[in-house]
Amino acid sequence: MTDSPLLGGGLAGLHPVGLRPVRPGDRAAVEAIAAQVWDGEDYLPQVFDDWLADPEGLFWAATIHDRLIGLVKLTRMEAGEWWMEGLRVDPAYRRRGIGRILYRHVLSQARRYAPGVLRFSTASDNATIVRLAAETGFAQVASFVAYGAAADPTVAADGVGRLAVCAPSDLRRVLAYLEASPYYRTAEHMLEQNWRFLPLRERLLAERLAAGLVYGWWMADRLAGVAVLNPEPEEEDEADAPFIRKLYLGYLDAAPDQRAALAAALRGLAGARGDRRVSLKVAEDGAVIEALRAAGYERRWALSILLFARDLASLAGAPG
Repeated sequence: MTDSPLLGGGLAGLHPVGLRPVRPGDRAAVEAIAAQVWDGEDYLPQVFDDWLADPEGLFWAATIHDRLIGLVKLTRMEAGEWWMEGLRVDPAYRRRGIGRILYRHVLSQARRYAPGVLRFSTASDNATIVRLAAETGFAQVASFVAYGAAADPTVAADGVGRLAVCAPSDLRRVLAYLEASPYYRTAEHMLEQNWRFLPLRERLLAERLAAGLVYGWWMADRLAGVAVLNPEPEEEDEADAPFIRKLYLGYLDAAPDQRAALAAALRGLAGARGDRRVSLKVAEDGAVIEALRAAGYERRWALSILLFARDLASLAGAPG
């Protein structure tokens, strides 16, 4: 497929900008852009092949004379759930409207998937994307912050309650706990993994239960908290440090009087597993953050991660 020209002169400068699917031969160009993002720690090189092979999503490039200068990915999370990610622009072409072109192209393509919802996240200092979200009818539905703590093998894994792996047969009990939890609503029913926010509903929960990645915090026979682990180590995101084994939490929730105890017990679990740290992204709820701090967790970045969402049915009826 050749480039489909979008505009000439205008936002991009003197050359016409085209859009086309990303190709296997674009790997070097994508890696060159990724090397200039997050101090070279961008995850795009690790997911490039998977994104190319995705039969349900869209992986698009912005080009000038077929040279890749930007990219974006639309990913199907589950039925009716879509995620926009990987929006990148070559630093040499920033401030020329390339990101806006890619962003609006995803919205145009996403119309075909109504009914459903489209989500994406961005850092709180990304004023351009925050502005675009407002202009295109997205609502900010949640915000998250990154916290972490050193593993502590001296912390008893049972604490004042009992931390135990939940069985697949606990699915209904765990779902009932989540559905009654105010924090679950604050977090927009989302589990975070590798900078994506995934709907933590029956299908995903059943998968994590089957993999032994869901822990319950039990007070006698009462479920007083839930911790859902992510299945694989993420790329180390501390550029000046070697890879460190971590316990990555995708979701953490507990009764108000048990939050700190569960968070501390997870530091003990990490120590027992041989991990060095516990890491998670938690919804910005003051009481939850206070409990994490009481358990020895510290905020890792000053920025917040903003989660945006828009109903695709309204997008389908919107003008281009």
